[in-house]
Amino acid sequence: MKTQTSWKLFLGSGLPLALAIVIGTPVRSQSAEHGEGKMMNGKMMERCHGMHKLKQKLSEDTKAQDIELTEQIAK
Repeated sequence: MKTQTSWKLFLGSGLPLALAIVIGTPVRSQSAEHGEGKMMNGKMMERCHGMHKLKQKLSEDTKAQDIELTEQIAK
C-alpha cells in the first residue's frame, strides 16, 4: 500500500513538474533567439546601407569610365 501512495505522489507532483520544465525550456530559448535576431537586424541594416553606398559608387565610376571611353573613341 505504501508503494502505491509513493507512486501516486510521484505522478501527482513530479510528472507535472517535469512536463512544465520541458515545455517551458523551448519558450525561453526561442525568446533568446528572437532577441538575437533583433540585434542582428540592426547590424545587417548597417551592412545593407554600406553595400548600397558601395553599389552606387561603383555605378557612378562605371558611368564615368563609359563617358571617358566614349570621348576617347570619338577622338
